[in-house]
Amino acid sequence: MPVYNVSFSEYGARLVLNCFRGGNGTVTSGTSITAPVGLYVALLTGTATDTDTGGGFTEFTGYSGTNRPIINFNAAAVAGTGTLATAQRIATSNSQSFSITSSATISGIAITTVQANGTPLDYDSTGGNVIWYGELTTGTPPSQTATTVAVVNTDTLTFSIGNITIDLY
Repeated sequence: MPVYNVSFSEYGARLVLNCFRGGNGTVTSGTSITAPVGLYVALLTGTATDTDTGGGFTEFTGYSGTNRPIINFNAAAVAGTGTLATAQRIATSNSQSFSITSSATISGIAITTVQANGTPLDYDSTGGNVIWYGELTTGTPPSQTATTVAVVNTDTLTFSIGNITIDLY
């Protein structure tokens, strides 16, 4: 069950845009981005919406443990070949697993800077800053379709290596 073409949150987009503001003598130069200590995956139910208060994310925390799984990415590379080589892509270099302890319908993920599950997913420096979010999908880019996955107690939900990708066009 892959997640393709996740979107920047408003917070993530501002980080990148502020980094590349430039400086021509009349405009201050860009703001340096400090990489977070780690990135983590949160499971979402319902439809995620990108709101500045983070209220558009409903996290599912019905899995064992108190930490969101860590997520790592390979270096950016051209996605696809030939005429499909239109994006720069990072893909996961590790898998993420959740040992489910209750029932829900999972519709997406959020990639956040805070590991403790249940920490509110929002956009300030004290909460679980969401950098990217996306829907679960079937198919592969550019022909993917949103989907959901029903989970119940004793299931294991796993995202395999390479199944979460982020493209910039």
